[in-house]
Amino acid sequence: MAVNLKELVETKMKNENLSLRNAGEQANVAHTTIQRVIKGKPIDLSTMEKICKWVGIPVSDMIEIKTDVEARQSDIASLMALHPELGEVLSTLAREITVGVMDPKILVEVTGFTSYRMQVYREKGYEDKKK
Repeated sequence: MAVNLKELVETKMKNENLSLRNAGEQANVAHTTIQRVIKGKPIDLSTMEKICKWVGIPVSDMIEIKTDVEARQSDIASLMALHPELGEVLSTLAREITVGVMDPKILVEVTGFTSYRMQVYREKGYEDKKK
């Protein structure tokens, strides 16, 4: 679970009785950057690293790597609910790759073909809208 950087910064500032300027100096960032964090606004990764170092946590605690994977899993589950045959095909593919019956390189072909078909579909859809 990701840590709330805003809360950590606010706590550190309160505990050490720091102004925005003092906090920024200690963290080696602009005081306006500290203000952005407190307001919950986005910051870049290098800035996040500095602030994480200042509050004493690894930057990896700030990043929820699973979010992207979970989002993809949700998208795939939605597609399989709409088209159960897709779920059957993907399950068979996964099973056969896992037990060694099928070469995992087939995933490159499946991905390539899918990307190609999506592009053709988009172009066709665009052409249909122009008519």
